[in-house]
Amino acid sequence: MIDVLHVMTRMASGGTENQMVGMLKAAHRRYWNATLCTLSGDWPLADELKMAGIPVVTIPGRTRLDLRRAYRFRQLADHTDVVHSSLSGANAFARLTTLGADRPAIVVSERGVDPHRGETRRLADRLLRPRTDAYIGNSTDVAEFIRTSHRIEAADPRVFEVGNGIDPGIFFPAPVKPNSGPIRLITASRLVASKRLDFAIEILRRLTRSRDAELFVVGDGPERRHLEDLANGLPVRFIGHVSERPELADMLRGADVFLMTSETEGLPNAILEALSCGIPVVASDAPGVRNAAGTGVTLVDGDEEVWCRGILDAARRGRSSEPLGNNRVSSFDQVARRHLEVFQWALQRRQGEAIRRRKLGNSTFTEVL
Repeated sequence: MIDVLHVMTRMASGGTENQMVGMLKAAHRRYWNATLCTLSGDWPLADELKMAGIPVVTIPGRTRLDLRRAYRFRQLADHTDVVHSSLSGANAFARLTTLGADRPAIVVSERGVDPHRGETRRLADRLLRPRTDAYIGNSTDVAEFIRTSHRIEAADPRVFEVGNGIDPGIFFPAPVKPNSGPIRLITASRLVASKRLDFAIEILRRLTRSRDAELFVVGDGPERRHLEDLANGLPVRFIGHVSERPELADMLRGADVFLMTSETEGLPNAILEALSCGIPVVASDAPGVRNAAGTGVTLVDGDEEVWCRGILDAARRGRSSEPLGNNRVSSFDQVARRHLEVFQWALQRRQGEAIRRRKLGNSTFTEVL
């Protein structure tokens, strides 16, 4: 059984982090021996993994270039078969700190389409490409973004697509009951500018001119105070962060329509979870979001009036007593098994390079990457 060191900058409660928790619980000591390394602490999700018996190592640094942190991480990496990092910061750190001919196999995951990624970061991704044995994107759009941003040719086999997982024991439909009250909209995300929740509030403002409706906002973040001010006088309820997944599922099952106004995503967990609960979705026709489309999803590209029409149509169709979506949602066990395939592929690629290096000899083949 191989040893895999997973690297995250943080373990706040977000889509990527919750996916990591679900996958590691399914995989540890079953498909591979997992260790999670976080570059900052303390995080409740990391504690959840510890309680599940999964080793968690925290290596905080005083600065991004803290050499002591890099040294400690390299000591961990030297005793593992595969290093698997997720998101841009951890991806750069993992590759920069594992130099040399004896490095483990390196697998990096991108979780979203980032059209605003600066040229400096894109250049770093391209320079680090030779140190990367495999890439994982969680949707077709993200896989294409990896190829474009990292400048990977179409014939290069290192890019893999592995979708997100859902726990069907938590996210499932409830019996449908008629709703005689206001249209209950719900959205769940980190409250940051890219989620465009200010636009969601403006949509509600337009909708309530003709219909009785309310919006529940699940999540927290730096935009909360601004959004609360913007929603003053409107039927908007800010729930805050919900750490318990069953509690979130109950909230979804109590809604009529799930609303997502993000400008870009990877493969949004929130949409998959809403669909699994039988809740119709109205979402931006944006990169990443399209990959979650299917039965029950209305993609919208337009002003508040267009969104209102989409919401009213979805509300008329109503909730479903069966899961909605495109039937491509995987369990965390399936996600873990697919990751294992990628890890094994990357490890074989890395071992093949080591054999070629030995055959050529150090005098004619020097690996600095």
